[in-house]
Amino acid sequence: MRLPSEVLDYLADAATQTGRSPEDIIAGLFHMRVTDRAELRAYFGETTQTFTEMLEALDRTVRIRNPGVQYTYRNAYLGYRRETESAPRIGERSQVFLSVMRTKSKFVLALPLNPSDFGDFPGVRSVQGKGRHGIGDLQVHLSSLAHLHGFVERFEPWLSQSAGAVRPIKKHP
Repeated sequence: MRLPSEVLDYLADAATQTGRSPEDIIAGLFHMRVTDRAELRAYFGETTQTFTEMLEALDRTVRIRNPGVQYTYRNAYLGYRRETESAPRIGERSQVFLSVMRTKSKFVLALPLNPSDFGDFPGVRSVQGKGRHGIGDLQVHLSSLAHLHGFVERFEPWLSQSAGAVRPIKKHP
């Protein structure tokens, strides 16, 4: 792939100013391996290999579908916030569309969706009216990469929406 000269100039400047290679700069821009990021390693601490693999796969999936997504760190979860056309308000949680619970072994996600629409998916739990952490009333407990791939397939419409077009996804037939 040939890159425009202004991109190459940017990479050269960034590499010089940070003491990193252009390849490292590109990997950082695309968040190629989320668990290589020091702040995330510190945030989750020691995790199981399965948890790490699932976090890598989920992060890659979310970032490919939402290139401008940002991390939101809270005490009990890591949130993914969609990029908005306007600047988000301080403390705005409405743009967090997916939360990864801060656990060491279980891989638990929370989404602001109606749990009754997803009772057919394994590992779904309603947390409506219960004290909990994360964004939304729907919790999904995932146990393997295969289970995660099924989650991505089932929740694809939600994971791929832009911030300006967010709407609930329909019940699975």
